[in-house]
Amino acid sequence: MARYLIASVPIHGHVTPLLGIAAELNQRGDQVQFLTGARFAEAVTRSGSEFIALPAEADYDDRLLGAANSDRPAGIAGLRYDVAQNFLRPARAQYDALRALLPTAETPPDAVLVDPTFVGAMLLSGHSHHSRPPVIVAGMLPLPVSSSAVPPFGLGLQPWRGPLNRVRNTVLRAVVEKWIFAPVQADVDTLFRSVHGRAAEAFVINWMSKADAIVQLSVPGFE
Repeated sequence: MARYLIASVPIHGHVTPLLGIAAELNQRGDQVQFLTGARFAEAVTRSGSEFIALPAEADYDDRLLGAANSDRPAGIAGLRYDVAQNFLRPARAQYDALRALLPTAETPPDAVLVDPTFVGAMLLSGHSHHSRPPVIVAGMLPLPVSSSAVPPFGLGLQPWRGPLNRVRNTVLRAVVEKWIFAPVQADVDTLFRSVHGRAAEAFVINWMSKADAIVQLSVPGFE
């Protein structure tokens, strides 16, 4: 029997795919704890998992985000706003919740499975491998890992054909990381430094490149 700790931000489209994974793991006879928002407690229990509530600082009702974010700008500025307000702000409370569960478990989980926007897992992955379980990202969103083969995530651009594609993408990546997202990344570095004493090892949208594995969810038609 394997043991898993699943963690997700309290957003329906993020929690639901992980509930399917949790149900399958439980049917196999594995043991699953599920850390997420209070409004998903019943759904987590139905999957056969043990529900664990996020701390209040990291919990919210995603159905109210539209009203709460009424001043959200459009375009790339909106993506920057989302990362800073909805995903980075709760990260320390998420991390503290993860750390509180790991040392108290009679038998620690064999792996921690998180959604890509659960930034508290970035802080957990910054610890050495021997001091924590493997951190695995379940990618229910488009894969945002940086590559010179494609433009940066969020710009809505297609790759070019020909030798200039990688040059263009490298320049765009520098613009996004060093200019557009510079204030957000500065906050990420401050947060990471408060836990590990050093700046973050990856750009915030690309943090999952530092996870132990990425399981990119898909459908049979794409496979």
